[in-house]
Amino acid sequence: MFIQALIFAVLLGYILKGKLRNLEYVKIKGVYCIILPFLFQSIMNLLVRLGYIHASLITLIIDILLYVLLLYFTFINRKDPFILIMGFGFLLNGIVIIINGGVMPVSYQSYLMAGIPSHVIVRSIGLYKLIDETTRLWFLGDIFPLKFIIKYVFSIGDVFIALGLVLFTVNGMKKVKKIQ
Repeated sequence: MFIQALIFAVLLGYILKGKLRNLEYVKIKGVYCIILPFLFQSIMNLLVRLGYIHASLITLIIDILLYVLLLYFTFINRKDPFILIMGFGFLLNGIVIIINGGVMPVSYQSYLMAGIPSHVIVRSIGLYKLIDETTRLWFLGDIFPLKFIIKYVFSIGDVFIALGLVLFTVNGMKKVKKIQ
């Protein structure tokens, strides 16, 4: 979803007469606080899919550390309203994952509505958990289906992250270098 949001943002930035090169002048602190969580999350997802690890106390602790980094990134860049929007999305996703033991609750019906076959859903659970009566804050989980280029299900936190990313990118493309 975030790759699609980024592509959309760049296209919108160009439509609004922005330049990708202008992003070079955008000042953000702690970029590693964004890169590391997404890198570690990708590695953790791969290890789960390969069967090397399972959702456990270790993955929960790693998730907590990753969301602390994302929230720290938001805090040190709090003057940027678009990063605050992304940070709110990180917070929502972090809360629902942590309160459910390190797994993101997902709606089985939403997966089917997105056109994802049921055998794929069962096979790819890993760090996700089908919503049931024990799920806490299920409404913050992946409950919104989408069939656009790629079939997937997303959360309200993902919406805030994508919205902040789009606005941040478009705004950055519109900025011009200050001449000193």
